[in-house]
Amino acid sequence: MTFTKKQMDLLISRVEEAVDTKIESKVNGKIKLLDEKLSGYIEVDMQWKKDNEPALNNMKNLTGAWKTVISLGLGLVAISAGLAAFKKLFSA
Repeated sequence: MTFTKKQMDLLISRVEEAVDTKIESKVNGKIKLLDEKLSGYIEVDMQWKKDNEPALNNMKNLTGAWKTVISLGLGLVAISAGLAAFKKLFSA
């Protein structure tokens, strides 16, 4: 069985069309689905950030306050140790 050039061109055209349709439905469909999922995750994340930003800022402020309290406490310990050593030095 032999094909004419016109028949071969028609056959090739139909195969290419079928392949393009499959690529469109499979590959591009999966890419679209992944894009939709990713967009949904980003939207949820941005909303979470917007809703929780005040609490996160408060946490930063509390962390800074605790650092100050700890620094002051260490300073008081150092002063107390210095005063004890000074008292011991002059009481002997």
